[in-house]
Amino acid sequence: MPLATVICLVLVTVCCFCYAVDYGRRMEESMERDRPVVDTRLHDGAGVSAEAVKPVVQVVYETVTTDERIKGKLQKWVESKGFCQTGVTINDLSKQIGINRTYLSKHINECYSCNFNCWINKLRVREAEEMMRRNPDLPLSDVAEQVGYADISHFSRQFKYIKGEPPSLYGKKIRQTSDLTKCMQ
Repeated sequence: MPLATVICLVLVTVCCFCYAVDYGRRMEESMERDRPVVDTRLHDGAGVSAEAVKPVVQVVYETVTTDERIKGKLQKWVESKGFCQTGVTINDLSKQIGINRTYLSKHINECYSCNFNCWINKLRVREAEEMMRRNPDLPLSDVAEQVGYADISHFSRQFKYIKGEPPSLYGKKIRQTSDLTKCMQ
């Protein structure tokens, strides 16, 4: 093999190694403090050094950790009913929870089998159902506003699309059930 080729291969290898080390350092700095310890030691006779395996372990660890971090932050956001904010966008959410917009979008698509807007609407409709069950006499315009819809017509369309019936019919069924329960007492 010509000397120039060998030198080029060595330089490319060194550059790749330096990039991987720098990338790992930057990712490590950005990760949360409660990071579990990763044991990269290999059993005797494996034929590969632990140093050679570290970048692979790091990439796998970062992927799992990133997914878990996104899941945890989304769960907190949902529990705080952040989806009830009118006009919330994926950019707003990504800034609020400190996750890259692309990673967040990919995570929502993979975990919930729908895009961001669909996911938000499902959360809002579920919350609207709960509100209507807790307070059957609450006007639909109030329900729509409290779950983040700017107008009742958009709320009604989304509710019907997700639940298969308009919110007015759903509310009527809830009130009838509530009235029946009161009569039986």
